[in-house]
Amino acid sequence: MHILSRLRLIVSVALLVFGLSAPMALAQDQSSVDDLLDQAAGALEQGDTDGAIAMLSAALDENPDDPVALYLSGKAYEQKGDSASAAQFYLESLSDEPDFPEASLALAKLYANSPELGDPVETVRSLVLGYPDDPRLWTVLGTTEVQAGDIDDALESALTAVSLDVTYAPGHLLLGSLFELSDQNDDALQEYLLIPDISSDPAVVQPAMDRIEALSA
Repeated sequence: MHILSRLRLIVSVALLVFGLSAPMALAQDQSSVDDLLDQAAGALEQGDTDGAIAMLSAALDENPDDPVALYLSGKAYEQKGDSASAAQFYLESLSDEPDFPEASLALAKLYANSPELGDPVETVRSLVLGYPDDPRLWTVLGTTEVQAGDIDDALESALTAVSLDVTYAPGHLLLGSLFELSDQNDDALQEYLLIPDISSDPAVVQPAMDRIEALSA
């Protein structure tokens, strides 16, 4: 599914869940906005950040509250290296559509890698508190805590992530690495062994397989 179609589906489902509907005038204008967003998404994929920003600005002129346009603007400014503007657009996207997991995850990762926006652990933690049922955000928090040297807090965050979704492989990968750091290699191995059964993502599976081989030697 094309990225724009997938993002539109996420937002549409959220609107249905909360019993909301778009105004008729907005629905009539949406096709032109969608065309601009399609072009902007393509420009971002090709690295044309300035072109994407120009198209996204035009889309926001048509509909200033479009959560996908705001989210993609955040991606564009993040790609441009403007973390402050990226964070603001992600926050505006979430303000217009709180149940937008792509935007909340992007913001968490931005906070984790942008100390100029504040202490990474604190900024990610503040976001997680607003989405306490999202295992992805707990995993980002745990990873950020590890980087800050807070192993105990990171372990708690990783355990929370996998308790929320036992099939979330990145949470198990983080938990396994934390068990290794704590010299609990048997527990670490058990976490890594779960991953090939619950994920086909090579970015998660391959590191798990590498650690399985190392711990089994």
